[in-house]
Amino acid sequence: MISKSIRRVTASNLKNYLESNCPLVSVVIPTYNSSRTLLQCLESIRDQTYNHIETIVVDRFSEDETERIARKFHATFVRKGPERSGQKNYGALVAKGRSR
Repeated sequence: MISKSIRRVTASNLKNYLESNCPLVSVVIPTYNSSRTLLQCLESIRDQTYNHIETIVVDRFSEDETERIARKFHATFVRKGPERSGQKNYGALVAKGRSR
């Protein structure tokens, strides 16, 4: 006999489970004219076995295809500059994942 406590898995149930039991991992990527390397970076993040990940691209006013590539992967895209340390700090402020 199957226990009544077993619930049918739905997208809503899974989302609630992930939010309460699996931490959200925030990946902050500072960029500046990074179109040559960003695609491979985002593909690697997408291909992880752990899926509760948010990707934040913090761009220093690139003039190449960096923004287009980031948006193609549905990454959060924000502009901040001029220093890389400031970009990383700003990405941490935007991130939804939190340290425990």
